[in-house]
Amino acid sequence: MNKFFKILILSIFLFLFWIILNESLNKTTILYGLGLSIIISFFTIDLVFFSEEKNYITINPITISYFIIIVFVDIIKSTYTQIIRIINNESKVRKVRVKLKFKNIYAKVLISNAITLTPGTISLEIEENIISVLCFAENIKSEKKIVDDIERLQKPFTLFEK
Repeated sequence: MNKFFKILILSIFLFLFWIILNESLNKTTILYGLGLSIIISFFTIDLVFFSEEKNYITINPITISYFIIIVFVDIIKSTYTQIIRIINNESKVRKVRVKLKFKNIYAKVLISNAITLTPGTISLEIEENIISVLCFAENIKSEKKIVDDIERLQKPFTLFEK
């Protein structure tokens, strides 16, 4: 796949995302969206698509899309779980360590940010391939569920890893 085609695909993806966020199809929104998506695509194309060169690390756009869906669902589920914990006055905090199954530093940062975005969890640090997470967990069963959720967040990055 040549570079022009990659830029075109990324531009279309970013433009559609722009339109969804703006909820408008007026002339100004479309022109800004097209301009920004082309400029952003031009400068970030090598970070988004896999490359033959080994000088930098990349993440596949399909992986990111899949990851966003998983994070969105986890945030919604966790919100309701945390509301129930607050109502029931459950507030024990535990530190959980989870082994990451990949080496891509960008993916590690995305996982860490997604954990912090999810209600009831905060990522503390990443050491090599282990992430430490502070979370509300009353017992071992709820702690295991949090570990399982973090494992599920890793799935998109392990599917398309070279």
